[in-house]
Amino acid sequence: KEDHAYETVVIDSLDWLEPLCWDFVCRIGSKKSIEEFGYGKGYVVALDEWRRLIAKLDKIKDKGINVILIAHATIKTFHDPSTEDYDRYVLKLHDKAAGLIKEWCDIVLFANFETFAKKDQRKAVSSGDRIAKTQHGASWDAKNRFKLPEQIPLDWTELETRINLFNPEQASVLFAEIQTLIHKLPVDKRANARKAAIMAGHDVAELTRIVNKINEVTSK
Repeated sequence: KEDHAYETVVIDSLDWLEPLCWDFVCRIGSKKSIEEFGYGKGYVVALDEWRRLIAKLDKIKDKGINVILIAHATIKTFHDPSTEDYDRYVLKLHDKAAGLIKEWCDIVLFANFETFAKKDQRKAVSSGDRIAKTQHGASWDAKNRFKLPEQIPLDWTELETRINLFNPEQASVLFAEIQTLIHKLPVDKRANARKAAIMAGHDVAELTRIVNKINEVTSK
């Protein structure tokens, strides 16, 4: 509620916070453990506390403050009816809490070390670089609402730069500019330019590149 100079709040980590949530729920519910509520019921009660936390984090976001939630990963076997069972990394949280958190977040990153497989040797080698997966994969959970590349360096500046490139308002201005500039192009090049602009979506960097390219072609 107070004015301050802080720009980011970090919870490290969610899987250490979860037992505190369960202890609180058990205390107010006069239970000795989360399982004592009955089959699965304790986790549903705990979900209400997670929602209260999210409501407070929303107020923090509304003040323009970044919210970062860190969680460890664990490996679980995924039973896929369309293929054979396989192992994948998931959040080290109860499924209900994990689902709620992932749905609320704008970006879910899966962080790991960059690893390469050596063809001549049956082993993997790490480069030592930390990377982040931004899109869902068979082996991990990830998502983003900013059209990030599939993989980026695990670096705050890199992430912030990529997010800032996703600016729907600026993208709309650039898209409109492209539609105007297209008429200066030779007729046989207009369709490709229009298609490229549509494919770029809200990618400000790509739309800017298209504008510059059209200006370059039409100025000759």
